[in-house]
Amino acid sequence: MNSNEIKEWIYTLEKGKFIEKMVASKALKKISESTPEVLVPHYPAFLKILADKNVKVAWATFFMLTPMAVFKPEMAYEHLGLFAQIADGDSVIARDQYVKILTELAKHTAYKETCITLLLDEVLKAPVNQLPSYAKSAASVVGQGYAGSLIDLISSRLPDVADYPPKTKKLLQLIRQLNKL
Repeated sequence: MNSNEIKEWIYTLEKGKFIEKMVASKALKKISESTPEVLVPHYPAFLKILADKNVKVAWATFFMLTPMAVFKPEMAYEHLGLFAQIADGDSVIARDQYVKILTELAKHTAYKETCITLLLDEVLKAPVNQLPSYAKSAASVVGQGYAGSLIDLISSRLPDVADYPPKTKKLLQLIRQLNKL
């Protein structure tokens, strides 16, 4: 896909009718999954679209921005507040993307402490369905310094998943792994 086609999809996201915006977001999501690097020059436009009054458009746009943590980590870090605001809405998908961004940014020394703190907060308030996934994401980057905090946090959430044996099993496995750090 060439840059002009991408610009047309972005224009549709900005100015189109809702259904057109959803079609554009699906097309751009496919690009973001296959060749996310081609969207890097368009990140400023996507950031503006996040302010769309229709939250579904903002949520859909979040997919295009998740690779920002890989390609432009400083830009992603600069916009964490905006990402957190969107993730705190009703969309589990937006929260999933936010956790992916935090996990990727936590691999950078400059952002590690802030992002791990935010990741631990996401584990704390994660819906039961997302709890094992978010805990696993946090475990992948916490290191020895934060392992104890994550173990305590996961342990405090075990009663929430007591009725879901597979989730309990996953969390207990994570605790065992973290204890080995």
